[in-house]
Amino acid sequence: MLPTGDGAPSVKFIAGVTCRSCHIPEGAPETGEPIRGTAQACASCHPNEYERVLDWWLAGAHQRAARARSYLDTAMRELTTRADTVQTLLARSDRMLSLVEEAGAQHNLELSDRIVHDVVQNAASAYRLARHRAPPRPELGTSAHVGTCTYCHYRTDGPLDYRSMPEDFHRRVLGVEEPQ
Repeated sequence: MLPTGDGAPSVKFIAGVTCRSCHIPEGAPETGEPIRGTAQACASCHPNEYERVLDWWLAGAHQRAARARSYLDTAMRELTTRADTVQTLLARSDRMLSLVEEAGAQHNLELSDRIVHDVVQNAASAYRLARHRAPPRPELGTSAHVGTCTYCHYRTDGPLDYRSMPEDFHRRVLGVEEPQ
């Protein structure tokens, strides 16, 4: 049985999507060129509109990770206590956030989103453990969950623009029947 919850593998992994399904060589495969993920690779399995969804995921993840990074870096500068629990919490949070920054949220958006929220929570907890007043937490937007608007519309800036995708696309993705 597969695990469920925050640590569950992404649906892409469960479906058997491999790294090379999305990361394609920039040149001919035999050139040894590095492989890069592309929005076009998304559209090879999904409707073309997913090219924009990937851009929204990447932009939203970058915005959230940058805000979490700023908050965490401030905590690391301000909390110079020698308390092992504080330093361990901050170091673990730094490693967690580095994973999201380096790997990208597109590999598992929900888990990446959870990590970014946990990093901010851990930094706030470190302030409390060090008996310092924590600065206000950064705005991270609504969490991504499959089946909600923010799963695709993940950017934190500006309102959701439902006109940017065709109505029939939303109906297909959400499994809603056409009106009679």
